[in-house]
Amino acid sequence: MKILISLILLILFRCSPKDNTEQGATYIDPSPRGYSQAVEYNFGNAKMVFISGQVAVTENGELVGKGDLGKQTEQVFQNIKARVEKAGGHLKDVVKIDAYFTDLSKIDLFRKEIKKVFDPKTPPSCTVVQIERLVNEDFLIEINAIAVVKN
Repeated sequence: MKILISLILLILFRCSPKDNTEQGATYIDPSPRGYSQAVEYNFGNAKMVFISGQVAVTENGELVGKGDLGKQTEQVFQNIKARVEKAGGHLKDVVKIDAYFTDLSKIDLFRKEIKKVFDPKTPPSCTVVQIERLVNEDFLIEINAIAVVKN
């Protein structure tokens, strides 16, 4: 699979296989809970950034928007933006998101926020799934993302 992804990126970004940039994975903000907030995989002239599920908490761990899907979605996208920027990219570099909701009847609030964040002409691919509950019962949404960032 790594070889296939490398070949795709070589074609897309015209990366030279002789590029001297160090390749491999970088783990961003590893958690004591056993996962990283993001993992960058460097392919030379570009890297893929795999962002773990983000929820509506600030850097201090405070919940934003209890009971308000719109406010929680806004905070989640702020968290994703921070992770992409830490990897040297921008929100426009996000190519895929997966959104997990506890109540899909409020999906229009999500759609309103996503239109604020991404250019409607070039939105990322998106999967939406309704689940019974997230890790904290006050969380209404969790979103993970993949970005492709040019080096």
